[in-house]
Amino acid sequence: MAPMRLLILHAFLFTAAVSVTVSATELQYEKDVRPLLKEHCFHCHGERGVTEAGLDLRLRRFILKGGESGQAIVPGDAENSLLLQRVAAGEMPPDQDKQLAPEAVAILRRWIQAGAPTEKAEPESLDAGNYFTQEERNWWSFRPVARPLLPSTSFAIDEGIDAFVLNQLNPSTPDAPSEATPVGLSPRADQPTLVRRIFLDMLGIPPTPEAIQRFLADPRPDAWQRLIDRVLASPRYGERWGRHWLDVAGYA
Repeated sequence: MAPMRLLILHAFLFTAAVSVTVSATELQYEKDVRPLLKEHCFHCHGERGVTEAGLDLRLRRFILKGGESGQAIVPGDAENSLLLQRVAAGEMPPDQDKQLAPEAVAILRRWIQAGAPTEKAEPESLDAGNYFTQEERNWWSFRPVARPLLPSTSFAIDEGIDAFVLNQLNPSTPDAPSEATPVGLSPRADQPTLVRRIFLDMLGIPPTPEAIQRFLADPRPDAWQRLIDRVLASPRYGERWGRHWLDVAGYA
């Protein structure tokens, strides 16, 4: 049993050592460190042109350059890195509510110790008031909403979304059989089915039998538009679709 225990212990220690090494080398400035510094430190060291003590933390190359106190980090030597010393001692940031949590300090320490790697080459500089990198500006929530081009289709369509549906039904891929018969849209649904669909799509619940009968008994030519307006005015619509509209607004 003793040899087996030693083997298990050796395997455990080896696995633990490997996991620590991998997790440390996986840390990158852009995705692991910069968000922490941006939240806690940029307001004094890089945001809107403010660089107290001459220290700018917006790019790794700026951190290496340091400020009035000298080089802020020593890649591969976390304990002798001035930035880590100040942060770990609670001296930076000076505001109590801005200080980094122990877990964040540990990430900073591991990143420096691993050589302070970046995911990709950094720009040579940033404008004084620019605290967003080009990569951050390409984040989905900063992109303007744009109407996509409609896929081409040989079928007659009523709405733009029909073109996307038909494009999915008839993919133009190299492995698609050339003799395949194009798939068109289904026949137009009857009125009760349309009412059910709009309730399920917009509110997430089926209509009551009374709601269906009320619509079918409405002789006005704009009965369908009136039904849509009633559904959109329901609080249930906001509850179901609020998060989707936040995506459109770029909320992140």
